[in-house]
Amino acid sequence: MVLKAGVVGLGILGSQYTTFLDEQPEVHVDSVADIRSKVAREVAAPVGAKPYEDYEQMFRGPDAGSGGCRRPQTRCTAIR
Repeated sequence: MVLKAGVVGLGILGSQYTTFLDEQPEVHVDSVADIRSKVAREVAAPVGAKPYEDYEQMFRGPDAGSGGCRRPQTRCTAIR
């Protein structure tokens, strides 16, 4: 079984986390979100993920999997 994953926030940690997840054989990164659309596209392309500017739209979409938020804990809200 492969876990579908989405990553929200693609700064330094989020970008590294996306790469790390993509290297795991039991995980497929299917979507990423960042308010910077260019960054979302750049991070999504190498892992074959769909880029989003809005994380809420990402989780409403057909590619929605488990989510991870790469921001300081005090700024994260529960995602799905």
